[in-house]
Order: sequence, then structure tokens, then C-alpha cells
Amino acid sequence: MRKHANRLVRANPPLHLVGEALDTIVKDGHRAGEVTQRIRKLATKTESRRVALDLNDVIRDVVPLLRLELQRQEVLLSLISRQAWRR
Repeated sequence: MRKHANRLVRANPPLHLVGEALDTIVKDGHRAGEVTQRIRKLATKTESRRVALDLNDVIRDVVPLLRLELQRQEVLLSLISRQAWRR
């Protein structure tokens, strides 16, 4: 995303990059809000309950939020889909 943001600050940025950067920002904002809501629910003093959880969904939600930090720390993260894993 930083790559796109840097291109946006120059004069007359390509419009497709503006759209891509804004879409990414909005998606990351929504995802961060959802994660924050889940954390708040965990922190409230309510009765605990166990629910089925798909770890793949959790990873799909969290990895995009970590993307910038992973790049900053020069970490390469590879995810393998269920279909590829079963082959």
C-alpha cells in the first residue's frame, strides 16, 4: 500500500492507482474495525462461550492487517490454500 501511497502524492497520479489505494485503505479499515470489535467482546465481562472457529478465516482477516509490518521487518509470509495442501 505504501508503494501506491507514494505514487499518489506526485502530480497527476494514475487514476487506477488512486482507486486501488483507496479500496485497500477502506478494506483495511473495515477489517481493523471488525478485529477491534472482536477484541472488545473478549474484554467485556460476559459469560464465556465456546464457538466453532475457522482458523483460515481468522488468518485471512489478520494477515492483511499485518502486511505493512511484515514488509517493514522484511518477513516473507506464504499461505497455502486447503486445496493446494491436499494435493
